[in-house]
Amino acid sequence: MFSTADEFPGKLIPFSQVPSLDWIPARRNGTRLSIQTVYRWHFTGLKGADSSNHKLQAVKAGGTLATTESWLRAFFVVLSRTPDQQITTSDQHERAEARLEAVGL
Repeated sequence: MFSTADEFPGKLIPFSQVPSLDWIPARRNGTRLSIQTVYRWHFTGLKGADSSNHKLQAVKAGGTLATTESWLRAFFVVLSRTPDQQITTSDQHERAEARLEAVGL
């Protein structure tokens, strides 16, 4: 896990602020994403193209669940892949390690 705040991949964003991120698209009916949806992504997750369940990564900070833009984007990318684009967990781990190393962590 993380031993210092410097190891997080970006600024922590409380779940309550995720729906107001400017890069999160509006729903089909033009309304904002519901905060309950963000909690569901974390606790229940969604099935990806590979039929496995994927959950939004988060940490508890001051009694509030928070995520990062990097974790949100990674969650969306995994869910967007077609079955032939799926990569193994070890591949994901190696890519994450390379990204952390590239930024000096």
